Amino acid sequence: MARTVSEIYQQLVAEKNTQPHINSLAPTIDDEQTLLSDLTTPSKVAVWRLIFYIVAVAMWIHETLWDLMKQQLEDIAAYSRPGTALWYQQEAFKFQYGDSLVWNPTTMKYEYAVIDATKQIIKRCAVVEGGGFVRIKVAKLVSGVVTPLTTAELAAFDAYINDIKFAGTDTICSSFNPDLLKLSYKIYYNPLVLAADGSLLSNPAVFPVEDAINNFISNLPFNGVFELSELVDAIQAASGVEDVIEISAEAKYGLLAYNAIVERYLPNAGYLIVDPLFPLNTQMTYQAYGV
Repeated sequence: MARTVSEIYQQLVAEKNTQPHINSLAPTIDDEQTLLSDLTTPSKVAVWRLIFYIVAVAMWIHETLWDLMKQQLEDIAAYSRPGTALWYQQEAFKFQYGDSLVWNPTTMKYEYAVIDATKQIIKRCAVVEGGGFVRIKVAKLVSGVVTPLTTAELAAFDAYINDIKFAGTDTICSSFNPDLLKLSYKIYYNPLVLAADGSLLSNPAVFPVEDAINNFISNLPFNGVFELSELVDAIQAASGVEDVIEISAEAKYGLLAYNAIVERYLPNAGYLIVDPLFPLNTQMTYQAYGV
């Protein structure tokens, strides 16, 4: 990690003080801030201090560039290492719906003849290993909303993965409708801020608790774990909320029945939404705090 200009400058001064033929140069105790302060006065500044500062800045730039290069090399190594989960994820984002792959004898792999970002429909991807296969969860965005691929899109993506994957690797590509949440909470609210229906007194069109829940869910990373404790924290931070009591929190995917969430839940589809059949405005109970 690159040293700061101040650290380099002070190390140069410390080294100067160990050299018998130059250790008498004044001041014997110096630092970057003192030098910079002296530069704003009409007093003369020792030339050696200016040289040290220029060298320190040059060394800092050099070390910073090396840090950037190191990070770039680490990123290249991580993303280009074939067969890893991260490699599969990056290759998934390269998928171009409607285009054929061609074999490149130089790189010894299938590639697109022309890169067309407008056809790269995969915007969310998670790769999970286990059970002897690699599962690739994907989704696209429609007007900014995470949406499953159509049957045709998923079939094309599956064919793409079959062409680029490593021989002998079993893969399962999936793109499902979101897992569903059914949440019920009792909210103790400040009657000076919220109305009995949970809306802001200052703006009845705004429902802070519902907004907090929806924002929390939408900001979860793809295939991220839904944590009940973190949701409670998000609700607690909403305007006018004094206390939060969980009544029930359940989730399900597909046609399966609802199951209670115990502390956390990993969505099978990779993402989740509040079940439209159980909207938040019918599931929240509000009680004025202290009443």
